[in-house]
Amino acid sequence: MSGIGVNVDSRSIRKAMRDAEFSHFWMQFRTDNCTIDDLGQVLNMANDPDGTFGARGWRVPTGIVFEVEPGTADNFDEWMSRLVTGLESRGATGTLEGTKATYVGDWPTDDPTPAAFMAWAEDLDAVTTDQDRTAHWHVPTDATQAIVDHAASWTEAGGEELIIDWGGFPLAMSTETDVASMMRSSLVQNHHTASIRYQSDPKRGRIATLSPGGDAVMQEIGAQVPWQQRLDAVRGAITNLPIQFLDLAFIRPAPRYVRTWTAIDVRHHLPDLHERNIRYNRHLLSRYTPDAHGIQILTDQHLTRARDLSTWNIQGLGHGRYLVEADDTTPWYSTPLPDQDVVDQARHDFGDMILTKEVIAANPPPWRPAV
Repeated sequence: MSGIGVNVDSRSIRKAMRDAEFSHFWMQFRTDNCTIDDLGQVLNMANDPDGTFGARGWRVPTGIVFEVEPGTADNFDEWMSRLVTGLESRGATGTLEGTKATYVGDWPTDDPTPAAFMAWAEDLDAVTTDQDRTAHWHVPTDATQAIVDHAASWTEAGGEELIIDWGGFPLAMSTETDVASMMRSSLVQNHHTASIRYQSDPKRGRIATLSPGGDAVMQEIGAQVPWQQRLDAVRGAITNLPIQFLDLAFIRPAPRYVRTWTAIDVRHHLPDLHERNIRYNRHLLSRYTPDAHGIQILTDQHLTRARDLSTWNIQGLGHGRYLVEADDTTPWYSTPLPDQDVVDQARHDFGDMILTKEVIAANPPPWRPAV
């Protein structure tokens, strides 16, 4: 089946359907003149709620990928005909074909594993004027380049297999790929990206994810990695980064293969808040931290709010940033969750630098003026 401007690779589509056991599968529209919004509008026209249904997709380097829930064979053919007609009516050209996402498979997720959480400084003027502010990446261009360079370099030690998460769609790539360039392009187009470098035997790897809001998470994964080696890896992730663009960084237990800051309070609860309180008050993280941790990078504005850091090791890093570490990290990271007595003492030491509901109420973001 083909149209004047849109060709259909029926063989690859049928193969993708068979591989998915005739459940939902992935298609790609290889095109250079169709937008995601155009495809979304055509899908809305072509979709049959009781039959074949296509979901709005993601931009990838070769076009747009989208997920399809097939109905009966006749229903699917009718849906494809409507899809082609709709695309051609908008002047779109290209090829519709079957494709698939690439995943690393199952990773053990039973025990929390230390992860490096980072908050990069955003352009608050851009955030303020954007109605979709929490869904977009508003870190300045020069900082973004330095951040993706760091993420690509850090994950390289994870293994010989590479997956780039292109705005939500994982693509298997050659290790010769310019990872930083691909991550930067995905951030510009999709506001989200990740580099996953891994090996299968034994199963281990590294993942670095950059998400809307200037958030980043980096983690060493693999059940057989000793805790000290794992900690050294994520400590390196926060001590060798472009420090001048950072609001805050810390190492905190999280589920293995963690992808976003939404996991910040999944296994190890925050003292007064939930993750959503952090997400919607991102402007406060250069002055307040969500919690005390065994290892973190803080600004001078954080430190002026501390109660007593006399028992902590503090190292100046330049640009008003400081590495603040517990004298002994064993009770923090040698077990899945830190020793609660140690955490309680650290929270007491950190004092008013820990973010609270009262601080949030008194310091609304610039896009939500105080009443």
